[in-house]
Amino acid sequence: MIAESVIALIWAAAGVAFYGTTQLLGNAIAGLGQSGTVYEISKTMLGTVGGVLAVIGVVVCPITSGDTAFPAVFMSAVSLTYILMAGEGFDLSSGIAYPIGLGFAVALFVVYLVLLKRTKPQSDEAGQSITA
Repeated sequence: MIAESVIALIWAAAGVAFYGTTQLLGNAIAGLGQSGTVYEISKTMLGTVGGVLAVIGVVVCPITSGDTAFPAVFMSAVSLTYILMAGEGFDLSSGIAYPIGLGFAVALFVVYLVLLKRTKPQSDEAGQSITA
């Protein structure tokens, strides 16, 4: 949940940086809706591929997965890609930023799987669940 809060703050900062003021960001959300605003920011700042990844991470994954790990992984990758590509960030090319963002997502997913495996309850011989 903390990571999702940080990602939300990054999106809020990106929205204000993109539109200039919170008033204009609010107007965009009122006119385009939340997903439309995310799409416009993502496509303009990250290009077509980044825009599609952002929309998948923000809109599609929470609806379909029911689990916060998948949207968090996608949004972390999108946020890192944005930081790497944006002029106020590292201003790297998409050829560098996209692979790094994808690698970051894979690494986070692996960490999630490792932590998930460690926290699964173990069973004794009678099939009773015991805590580790």
